Amino acid sequence: MIIFFQQKDLFSEGYIILSRENDKYVKHEVTKKEIKKQINFLKRILTWVSKKFKIMPYTEGLEINFNKKRKLDKFLGKSFIDTILIAKKTNYILFSDDLFLRLIAKNDFNVDGVWTQILLLNLFKSGKIKKEIYFDKTINLIK
Repeated sequence: MIIFFQQKDLFSEGYIILSRENDKYVKHEVTKKEIKKQINFLKRILTWVSKKFKIMPYTEGLEINFNKKRKLDKFLGKSFIDTILIAKKTNYILFSDDLFLRLIAKNDFNVDGVWTQILLLNLFKSGKIKKEIYFDKTINLIK
C-alpha cells in the first residue's frame, strides 16, 4: 500500500510503451485518463481490503538478523520476503502461484503454501464451487 502511494504520481501525465510483435514495433499510448482509472481501481481495492480484512502491524522483519534480511530483500525483493515472514506466523499459509517463492518459503522458513489451481481444486472437491467454475477458472490460469 505504501508503495502505491509513493508511486502514484509516477508517469501521471501518461507514457508510451514500445513493444515488438512479430518483428514489428508497436506503440501503445497510456493516457492520463487510463492512469486515473487504474489509480481509482487500486484505491477501491485498498478500501475493500481495509473493510474486509484486519490490518495488523508488521513486526516480523524486526525479528530477523538485519544483514540476513537485507540480503534476502536484495535476492527476492522486499515485498516477497516480507510476505514469507508474515506467513511464518502460526497458522498462516503463503498463497502464491510462484513455485520458486513457495519452495524458498518452505525450505528456508518452514512456511506452507498453496497456489490458485490447487485452491480451486479443493473448492471444487468440497462442493464450494461448481464444475463449470472450476474448469473456467483453471483454463483462465493457462491463458
